[in-house]
Amino acid sequence: MTMLEPIEGSLLTIRQACEFLNCGKKKLYQLDEAGQIVMVKLGHATRVTETSLRQFVSELPRRTQPADPKQGAAMTSDDRVLTFKDLKKKGWPYTAVHTRRLIKQGKVPQPFKTGEIGLNLWMESDIGAYLAGRAKSVRGKRQPRD
Repeated sequence: MTMLEPIEGSLLTIRQACEFLNCGKKKLYQLDEAGQIVMVKLGHATRVTETSLRQFVSELPRRTQPADPKQGAAMTSDDRVLTFKDLKKKGWPYTAVHTRRLIKQGKVPQPFKTGEIGLNLWMESDIGAYLAGRAKSVRGKRQPRD
């Protein structure tokens, strides 16, 4: 953890930082170890600077042009970063293993990895476009297997 450095912006609890990045505590601490975010100690409490979280997210790879629904949608300014756990909450129909197969085959939006950690992340707009396109193609039909 970084100490004795000037801190800009507000300080978030570990839980708030995890919610901000949609990740678990373990990944958050890995990001700190890799130097990608800034954590500070306040007595016994650990806090994360909001500025470092925003900078980390702004440095993630972004799509700037619309792509086909299988490869991703256009990036929006209020787009969120999603983990696999978040995909399942949004109604993602596949298991983690099957999702990896579909990624290799190019049938679902491609995730991007965060630095040294290798956490798979998707942009919310990509997943929304994929699920919307999938819903339109299977209305009234038996759901095809990808």
